[in-house]
Amino acid sequence: MLLVFFHCTEESKTSELYFPQSLPGEISIKTTLGKEENLRKLQSVSKGKGLSLEEWKDLEKNKIDDSQINRYYAKEKTGSSGFDVSIDMIDSKREGIRRRLAWTRIFKMANVSVSSDESSYFSLSKINLKNAISSGNSDHPKWTIVEWSDFNCSFCRKSHPASAAIRKKYGKDILWIKKDYPLEADTKEGLLALSVMRCVHSERPALYWQSLDSVYELKNFSVTSMQKKLEASSVPGNVIEFCTSEESVSRFEEVVRKDHSEAVSIGVSAIPTILVNGRFVVGALSFVSFEKILKATLPSK
Repeated sequence: MLLVFFHCTEESKTSELYFPQSLPGEISIKTTLGKEENLRKLQSVSKGKGLSLEEWKDLEKNKIDDSQINRYYAKEKTGSSGFDVSIDMIDSKREGIRRRLAWTRIFKMANVSVSSDESSYFSLSKINLKNAISSGNSDHPKWTIVEWSDFNCSFCRKSHPASAAIRKKYGKDILWIKKDYPLEADTKEGLLALSVMRCVHSERPALYWQSLDSVYELKNFSVTSMQKKLEASSVPGNVIEFCTSEESVSRFEEVVRKDHSEAVSIGVSAIPTILVNGRFVVGALSFVSFEKILKATLPSK
């Protein structure tokens, strides 16, 4: 199992808090959340607290301080696969520990058993791939990769060059699927770039992929800034005009929201998240780290 973390009421006494001997990995948490009976139980308990499940998770995360994270950090400096994982930003790994500890406590309070089989795969059949953005080998890929990301995500921006280089080097062996995960799903500004790019892909898929570098350079998103970046990427004026129109943006906002809702339902809670041949990896990756993951997930001949 590969895990890489690079991404975004009153405190009880530490002695009263639950500290498992070791934390479950991302795939265990996502598998647990992916079971309908578990999700129903968790939602019922959170409703009894007057909270949504997402609000409950955030509440538990806020209760976790650095001293609690330190209990697990030292033993997780290397990947569970046995080789060192490139750590570019330590705080992001610590945030991953915070998130997993929060879910572990929630499962205990709701009397939900954590799926412990770290060798299991997350099935693509649980993900709606209809009309998904994709590129590469769709017939017999060695690797199928699903990426959840947002242009307005600093860690996604950091990870993008490595992802692009992987697609360039291994393109004939990879089916790469992109799914939207807006960090600000409740605002039009937070949905704008993803919605516009969805439209560009629907008009001419090749233009979507050639525009990624340019759009990832943006840090302030508006119709005008998107138009300038698309123009710089040689997207035709008629496509730019159509895809930045109010009608088009509103239409594709719904597509983006559906991607986000689906992601939350299967346990994706931070970006970038990728699924490589059924294995979840969370966080920004260097090219070297990404290649190690590909080698570790290469199907047996």
